[in-house]
Amino acid sequence: MVLNNGPIPPSTPPEDGPDNPTTDVSTPTPEAETPAINTLNANPSFEMPSDAPVEPPIADEPVVPPGPTPEELAEIARIDAEAKASELQEARIGLERDAQILIEEIALKEESAEKFATWVELHRRTFLWKMLTKMNEQLDRILDKQNEYEATVSAVELPKPGELVRYRKRFHATILAGLAFVGVSGLVWWLVINFVPYGWVAKIAVTTAQVVQWLIGIFTSTLLAALILYYRDWRRFDWKVKTLNHQLRDVAQGVDKVRREEVRLASLYPQVKDWLEIIGYSLNRPWSMNDKWFKSYISDLNQDEFPFSLRIAQAQEGDASSMHELHG
Repeated sequence: MVLNNGPIPPSTPPEDGPDNPTTDVSTPTPEAETPAINTLNANPSFEMPSDAPVEPPIADEPVVPPGPTPEELAEIARIDAEAKASELQEARIGLERDAQILIEEIALKEESAEKFATWVELHRRTFLWKMLTKMNEQLDRILDKQNEYEATVSAVELPKPGELVRYRKRFHATILAGLAFVGVSGLVWWLVINFVPYGWVAKIAVTTAQVVQWLIGIFTSTLLAALILYYRDWRRFDWKVKTLNHQLRDVAQGVDKVRREEVRLASLYPQVKDWLEIIGYSLNRPWSMNDKWFKSYISDLNQDEFPFSLRIAQAQEGDASSMHELHG
C-alpha cells in the first residue's frame, strides 16, 4: 500500500519581495510532486499479498509423437520374420551336418564291428585262440576264488571276549545259590522245631532226616544242572573255535595256493603265447623270412648280467693264447 501525506510545508514562511512576490490566496499555487514513500520496502516492485485464492499453475500437456504407420509396422514384422527364418535355416543346416557326421561314424563303426566279427569267427577255431581262452578262464577262476576267500574272511564271526569267563561265573553263582538255599532251608527248619510253639507237630509230620535228604537232593540237582549247562556252553564255544580255526586254516592254505598258482600262470602264459605265435607263424608261413632275423642284437645285450649257462658264445678271428695251449 502506498501512503502519500501531501506536500511538506517549509519551516519558515517566505518574505515579500521581488524574489518572493506575494501571491494571492485565491489563486491556487501548483504544488510540487513529492515521491511516494514506501514504508514497508524500498523495492517498488513489491506487492502486498491479497486475500484472494491463488490458483496453481497448470502444466502443459506432453506432446505425444506420432506412432509408426501400418506400412512401417508391416515392414518391421517382415524384416524380423526374415531374420528368424535365416537363423532357423542356419540351425537346420548345422543339425543336418551333425546328423550326417553321426551317420558316417555309425556306419564306420558298424563296418569295423562286422570286420571284427569276421576276424573273430575266422580265428576262433585256431589252436592259439582256444589255448588263450582256456588260460583266461583259469585266470578268471583264480580271481573268483580269491574273491570267495575274501568274502569268507569278511563273514567270520569271532567269539565275544570273556565268553568262557561269563560261563564260569554263572556256574559258580548257581552253585552258591544252591548252597545258600540249602543252608537257609536247614536254618529255618531248625528254628521251627526249636523255637516256634507247637513245632514238635512239624517234627512229628516230617523228620529231620527227611528234610536233610530233601536239601541234599535239591543241592545235587542244582549242581548237576549247573554242570550240564556249563558243559553245554563250553562245548558250543569249543566247537565254534575249532570250526573257525579249521575254516581260517583252509582259507589261508587256499589263498597261498591261489597266489602261487596266479604267479605261476602269470609268468607261464606270456611265454606260452609267444611260443604259440611262433609255432603258428612257422606253420602258416614256413618259407617267409623276417628281415629282423638277419640283424644281430647281441652287441646291445649286457652278457655279464646273464647267468653263466645263458651266455652266448661268439666266434673270434685269429688264434688266441688259449687255442695255442689246446694245440699243445
